[in-house]
This record gives sequence, C-alpha cells and structure tokens, in this order.
Amino acid sequence: METTPVPLSEIRPGVFIIGLKQKKYNDREAKMKKILIVLTAMIFYLSFAADPAFAGSKERHRWEGVAIGVGAAILGNAIIKSYQPERVTVVERHTYYQPVPPRHSQRYCEPRQVWVPPVYEKVWNPGHYEYGRWVPGQHIMLERTPGYYVEERVCRNYR
Repeated sequence: METTPVPLSEIRPGVFIIGLKQKKYNDREAKMKKILIVLTAMIFYLSFAADPAFAGSKERHRWEGVAIGVGAAILGNAIIKSYQPERVTVVERHTYYQPVPPRHSQRYCEPRQVWVPPVYEKVWNPGHYEYGRWVPGQHIMLERTPGYYVEERVCRNYR
C-alpha cells in the first residue's frame, strides 16, 4: 500500500500530520543498498566460516566480541528500518474559539499599611526575691514576636 505525501502548501492551522512520508529512492540509492546488503552478508558468512582453532581462549577477547555484536545489532537495525514504509496520517480538526472581550476594570487598588499585633506567650514566673522583698510566683505574658506593619493592596469599586 503506497501513501501519498502531503505538500507543505496544504498544511494549515488545525491540521496535524502523524507519522512521516514514505521515501522514494532513485536507482543509484537502490544499487548502493543492494551492494551494502551483499557485502554485509559476505562479512557475516566469512566470520562464521573462519576456523575456530585461530580464535584463542574464550576470556581473551570478550569485550571485542561484545563491541562487534553491538555494532552488528545497530547495522542490522538500520538496514531493516530502511525497508519499512513510513506511514502518513492526516487528522483535520476544526476548532474555533471565540475571542475573549477586553476587560475594563471597575476597581482601583491602593497600598495600605496594616498593623500585625505582637505574639505573647503565658509563662509561669516562680517566686523570687526582688529588691529584698519576696514576690510570690505568678503567670506573666512574654512577647515572643514584636508587632510590625505589613503593606497590603486594598481594592475597591468605583462609585
């Protein structure tokens, strides 16, 4: 099944292209691919036909074998992917969103300082001598954080 490429002039907003277009090869590229496949097949055939007596010990060239295997996997994947046709799917969605009207604010905002009161903690003060007189124990209020001003934006409607 052959897919039809979509010209770029037909692509508009709201049209999504899923996938890629199928490549068409010229005669020179096809010959190069055939030669590459034949050479790859010959290299694999010669590698399996080699005499195992010249291979050496199993542990000696382990990482070289891993590198050759990874290279062969990458090359094989590239060759297989080049012969699979790529699919093109065009999905057209018509969506229209009505523009939002501009907002005209009927409010105004102004900065204002607001007092945040201090935080007190009730603590037991045990009995003690003060200026030579005994003062009995009692609860006292200690200031944990002092009061401070915070600047706030206060918004109001126009009248």
